[in-house]
Amino acid sequence: MKSISIKMLKIMLLLVIGICLLSVVSKVNAIQLSRTSITINVGESYTITATDNGEKVKGVKAQATGTGKVDIYNKDGNVTITGRKAGTQYVTITSLTNLSKMDVCTVHIVGDSEDTESDGIEVGSNSEEIDIAGTINVVAEIVSIIFNLIKTFILPLLTSLTM
Repeated sequence: MKSISIKMLKIMLLLVIGICLLSVVSKVNAIQLSRTSITINVGESYTITATDNGEKVKGVKAQATGTGKVDIYNKDGNVTITGRKAGTQYVTITSLTNLSKMDVCTVHIVGDSEDTESDGIEVGSNSEEIDIAGTINVVAEIVSIIFNLIKTFILPLLTSLTM
């Protein structure tokens, strides 16, 4: 009967998980936005899309900084920007699976400012929104890959060792 140590099994499992994580993290090669510069009026919204080689990137984070104010709504790689105060905002879209991949959209907001305060809470200033659905999809993909690797490689190995 063949035997393998628990320590060796742990090492093999960690290797499988590491390979799996590396394959998902390097999945996004670049972030390209549908527009890198827009001009909108106060109160107007515009949606930009994040893609990688023509395919929508669902797991993204959107963050705005600058002199104006915007609200950001982010869902499945579609980032909707609504102007709240005249000025210029720089909306940075970053991949959640590869934080080194990002693109910036310069947003020029023109017109009179809306009332952007509610109960003393400022809305839109240096706002940030993370795509929760995209993040859940990425985590689900990682878990699926790990289970498939375990089913394909680890279980047959354990079965052959116990025979």
